[in-house]
Amino acid sequence: MEPTPPSLGVRKRRKKTISDLLPIDLVMQIFKRLPVKTLARLICVSKLCASIIRSRDFMKVFLTNRHGRLFFTFKRYKDSILFTASLQTLNPCEASVAMTHPAFDVDAKNCSYLHGLICYASACASRVLVYNSSTRKLTTLPIFQPGTPVRNHFLGYDGIGGVYKVLCRTGPNPVFQIMTLGDGSSWKTVNVGQYSHFPLKKHICIDGVLYYEACADKNLKGTAFIMRFDVRSESFERVKMSGDNVKCSAMVTYEGKLAIISKVISADGSVVLWVLEDAVKHKWLKKVFVLPNSWTSLVQGQSTAAYWFHRFVDVNDAGEFVLAPSSVRIRHYVLFYDPKRNSMRKVAVNGIKVPIRYDSNRRFNRPDSCSLLHLFSSQVESPMFL
Repeated sequence: MEPTPPSLGVRKRRKKTISDLLPIDLVMQIFKRLPVKTLARLICVSKLCASIIRSRDFMKVFLTNRHGRLFFTFKRYKDSILFTASLQTLNPCEASVAMTHPAFDVDAKNCSYLHGLICYASACASRVLVYNSSTRKLTTLPIFQPGTPVRNHFLGYDGIGGVYKVLCRTGPNPVFQIMTLGDGSSWKTVNVGQYSHFPLKKHICIDGVLYYEACADKNLKGTAFIMRFDVRSESFERVKMSGDNVKCSAMVTYEGKLAIISKVISADGSVVLWVLEDAVKHKWLKKVFVLPNSWTSLVQGQSTAAYWFHRFVDVNDAGEFVLAPSSVRIRHYVLFYDPKRNSMRKVAVNGIKVPIRYDSNRRFNRPDSCSLLHLFSSQVESPMFL
C-alpha cells in the first residue's frame, strides 16, 4: 500500500486576516493616518479593509485631529473653479495647491461645504449632487417627486452617529426633506412643527448642529433669524438674531460656538464678531477686534485699497481670522490674524493658475476675472463614498 500523502487527511489551515494579527481599533488608528487616495486602494485589497474603512466608527476616528486644508471656490463668468491647498508644515508662510478640480456649472453661492464634500443642485434644480474633493467622485442622490424643484440644500454631519445628512427644502412651500448618505436610504419628510420658515443662503454645521439664516416671509423680505437643526434628532429650533445685526456677514465657528463675523473691514481696521452664547435664551456676545496698523503692508497694491479688496471669510481651528483678497491674483495669498497676539501673518498660495481667456475687444489673451466665493481654512478630507 502506498503511503498517504501528507496533504491528505490534514485539515487545511485558514488564511489569517488582518483582524487575526491586529485588533480592529489598532487597524483604525493606522488607517486614519493615511490619505484618502491610499484608503481607496486598500478597499480593493480585501473585503475586511473595505468594511473597516466604510464603517461609521472609522468615519468618526478619521475625522478626528485631521490637518485642515485651504479650500477655495472662485466664480468665473459661466462656471466656478475649485482649488484645494495644503499648508506647509515646515514653512508656515507657504501653501501649495494639492488639487485643481473640474469646473462646476452651478451657482456656487448655493453650494454647501463640509469636510471636503460639496453639495449642490443640478442646473434644472431637480437633483442634488455630492462631490468629494478628496476622491474627485461625484454622486447623484435619488430624485425627488417629478416636477419638485430643490429650493435650498444643506449638508450636515452627526459626529456621534458618524453619518452625513442632506437637508433640502423642495417646492414652493416650506416642505423639508432629509436623507442619510451612504446607507441606501431615501428621502423622508421632516416636520418643522411651529417653525415654518424659508431658508436663506448662509449656513454652517458645528458639532452636529446645522445653523442657517432664514425668514418667515415667502418673498424673503422679513426679519431674518437663525434656524438651529439638530442633525442627529432631526429637530428644529429658532434663534433670534442680535439687535445689532451685522450686514455683509458670514457664519463661522469661534471657540466651538456659532459666530457671525462682518466681512467688511472698517476704516479704523476693526471687525465685529457676534458669538451665540446661549441658543435657548437667544443670548449673543459682541466682540470687536482691531487689526494692527501694519497689516496693510502685507497686501499687494496700495494700502488704501486694502480695506475694499479684502474681506474676512473664516475662522480656523486655531482661532485665527482668515482674511483673503476678493479676487484671484497671479501671486495669491491669504492673511491670518491672531486676536490673542494681535499679530498677522501672510501665507503665499502657490499653484493657483489664473485662467486665460481671449478678449475679443482688445484682441489678445488676458487673465480671466475670477471673484472669490468661498474660502474655508479647516476643511479635512472625507472617506465618504469610497
